[in-house]
Amino acid sequence: MEEQGSFDAGRTTESKTDALIRRAYLFLEDGEWDKANEYCERVLDLSPENPKAYLGKLMVEQKAHRAEDLQKCETPFDHSTNYKRAVQFGGQKLEAYLKHCNENAKGRYEKRAQQEQEKKKKARSKFRKAVLIVAPILIIGIAVLLVLTNVILPKLYHDSFIREYGDALASIKVGDSFSFGSYEQDNDLSNGKERIEWLVLDIQDGKALLVSKYALDSLRFNNERKDVITWETCSLRKWLNTEFLQEAFSPTERRMIQNSFVKAENKLSYGDAAINDTYDRIFLLSSSEAENYLDWWNMYSRYTDFAFSRGLTYSDFYGESGFSTCIWWLRDNYYSLSTASCVDLSGNISAASVNEIGIAVRPALWLNID
Repeated sequence: MEEQGSFDAGRTTESKTDALIRRAYLFLEDGEWDKANEYCERVLDLSPENPKAYLGKLMVEQKAHRAEDLQKCETPFDHSTNYKRAVQFGGQKLEAYLKHCNENAKGRYEKRAQQEQEKKKKARSKFRKAVLIVAPILIIGIAVLLVLTNVILPKLYHDSFIREYGDALASIKVGDSFSFGSYEQDNDLSNGKERIEWLVLDIQDGKALLVSKYALDSLRFNNERKDVITWETCSLRKWLNTEFLQEAFSPTERRMIQNSFVKAENKLSYGDAAINDTYDRIFLLSSSEAENYLDWWNMYSRYTDFAFSRGLTYSDFYGESGFSTCIWWLRDNYYSLSTASCVDLSGNISAASVNEIGIAVRPALWLNID
C-alpha cells in the first residue's frame, strides 16, 4: 500500500508539472514572457531538474515563441545558466538540438561582427581617401586666408588710409593738430558726427602719439566704487576699447590704431595691489605723460557741447586759459587704489574717487603713420 501511495503521489506531481509546462508554453507563444517565466519557476519548485522548464526559461531569455525559434537567435546563449541546465538534464537529443541552435547563433554573430569590421574598414578607407583629397585643398585655403588677412587686407586698409590721410601724414609733426575719426561733438544728432581733432604729442618708429584736443565725453573711471580699481580693471578702459573704438573709427581707421603697450603707473600714498601693464588701442595719458607732453595751455581742457550735455564739471572762470575748462581723467591711481588721477579745473594734477561723476574723457592712442 505504501508503494502504491508513493506511486500515486509521483503521478500527481508529474501531472501538475505537465499542466504548468503547457501553460508556460502557451504564454511563450503569446509573448507573455513574465508569465511564462513565472510558470516555469513553479514547475522547478515541484521538479528542480525538469529540462522543459529550463528550456522554457531559456526561450524567455531569447524571446523565442517556440523551441524551433531558437535556431534563429542572433547571439550565442551558451553562457546562460538555463541553457546549461537544459543540456544537463535534458538528455542527448535536447543537448544536440540546443548546441546546434547555439552554433548557428554563434555563426551569425561572428558573421555580423565581421561585416561590421568590414564596414568600419571601408569607412576608414573612404575617410583616408577624403583626407588625401581635401587636405591639399584645405592647406591651400588656409594659405590663401593667411595671405588675405595678413598681406592683402592690411595693404588694402593701409592704401585706403593713405588715400584719405596721406597729405596730412606726409607733413605731420609734434605739436600739430590732426583730424582723425568722428564722434558726436556739437550735440546736434541730426547732422551726424564731427571729425575728432587730436594733438600730436610724439612720433616714434612710424607711429604718432595722439590725445584728443577736446574732452569728448563724460564718464566715471569705474561704474562703481571699490577699494581696489586700477586702469587694468576699470570700466572706462573697457568702454574706450569697445564702444568708443567702434563708434569713433571706421574699419580702415581701426586697422591703423596700434595695439600699444601701456605701462602701469601709480602715485600711491597708501595701499598696495598688483598693478599690471596692459595692451590697449585706446587709453588715457598717465600723470607723468601729461606732465611731459602737455604744456600748461594744453593741460587745461576745453570740452565739446556733447560732453557738456553729459553732465561734466566745468568752470565758468576763464582765468589764464581764456576759456571754460573741465576736469579730465588720467589713467594712474593717485593717493589710494580707490582714487584715480585727473587734471583739475586749474590745469593741475589732482585725484578723484573712481566713481566720481562729471569728469571728462580725453582719449589717447598710437597711430601707425608709415
